[in-house]
Amino acid sequence: MIDSPEPVTREDAARHLNALGYRTRRGKEWEGGNLVSRVMACLKGYVEFTFAGENEDGEEITTSFRIDLPKPLPDDRAEALRAAIARGARVKSKHSKYLLSNRLISLCGVHRTGASTADGRYYRCMAGRQGHPINERHEDCWEIPVGEVDTAVWAEVKALLSDKEKLHKLVEESLGSVPERAESYRRRVTELDAQIEKKRSSRKRKIALLLASVEDDDEDDTRLVEELKAELKEQEAELAKERERVAEWLHEVEGQEGRAKAMLAMIDKVDVRLDDFSFEQKLDLLDVRVQITGRGEPRHKGLTDPITDWHRETGITIPTEITDEQWRQVREIISPSRQWRDVRDGFVMMLHKIRTGSNWKDYDCSERVGGRGWAALYRRAQYWWGSGEYERALEALAPYKGVAAPPLYVLPPMEVTGSADPKYTVTRAAQGGSGHAGGGEDTNCNHTKTGELAYPR
Repeated sequence: MIDSPEPVTREDAARHLNALGYRTRRGKEWEGGNLVSRVMACLKGYVEFTFAGENEDGEEITTSFRIDLPKPLPDDRAEALRAAIARGARVKSKHSKYLLSNRLISLCGVHRTGASTADGRYYRCMAGRQGHPINERHEDCWEIPVGEVDTAVWAEVKALLSDKEKLHKLVEESLGSVPERAESYRRRVTELDAQIEKKRSSRKRKIALLLASVEDDDEDDTRLVEELKAELKEQEAELAKERERVAEWLHEVEGQEGRAKAMLAMIDKVDVRLDDFSFEQKLDLLDVRVQITGRGEPRHKGLTDPITDWHRETGITIPTEITDEQWRQVREIISPSRQWRDVRDGFVMMLHKIRTGSNWKDYDCSERVGGRGWAALYRRAQYWWGSGEYERALEALAPYKGVAAPPLYVLPPMEVTGSADPKYTVTRAAQGGSGHAGGGEDTNCNHTKTGELAYPR
């Protein structure tokens, strides 16, 4: 909890200990509460025992004993651990209403949490909050919408779990040189066994030969025999220690091989029908870390107007130019105002604003609109839109060369890494699509999302 770059709750720490196979003294799994109690008790530096009973006169008595313990950590580390425990009590665990809270990492390196605003739900960088410092990269940490990010990440996970061939490849790649290392360790264990046996036989022969050549009552010869015995035993002990180390390494890599084989067998049973997963089921399935690797494009006010929204919803493109011939086709449709008779330039500026997502105020006093204020262009454009003239004009221009409306924002490029539990989907399929399965091996995603993801609202 002290050195983790991301917030760790007491429940996260307890789950980690349980995953490593550690249990309480009574053999039960750790929980956040009893783990913190045990840690805080250790940090006190002593334990107290209280005994209650009766004395010889039948009076109730209570006796307390205090036993001082060595410090488990230096003072500065102990204080840092207390602070981390206090922070962990305030940080939401992964079971929240936001799928990627504390799992989404900003470009500045600080995690993001979900937050609701008047405009919607967003993931907000926590730099400057909860003791996280602000660095020069924080200026690119604009709020990003919850729905679009969750959809993008879930699509990545679905795509990976649906691609069994890729899952096989990822598991095999994760092994790397493990099979070769395992084979080299097996050869080394065999060699060491042979050396130990040879050394043992040689020791017996050398001692027997030496005993045959010495006199029983000669103290120097006796001491020489004992020294030889000790030297040969030490050589055997060194070989035995090396064999023990290599055997431990072999056990470790064989465990990796075994888990990989079990994973490959499990992948073939994965239920890839994930479209109907509930939010809670997604939380149970996923254990990912999403690193933002670029800036993207934030939302700005110039992109939020009913005309642009209509283009996004209908998919109708926006004309890139208005030629003389095209203007003659729509001149009778696009009506002028009493103060603004020749509105061709105004219509062209309106199309430019919609194509680029510029702000209406960017056209204030433009020569293209006769030096008029931006409000004059805005009012005329809103009239053309509200009266239906704009839509009829586009129908009259068709077919024309056009472009799509700009997205409200462009999500930054993200790298999705982590794990998903395929046993969960297998058990879920066996239960008819409901219920939660615990345990199981993890499938390392290690999947990179490259490029920019544009999600118009």
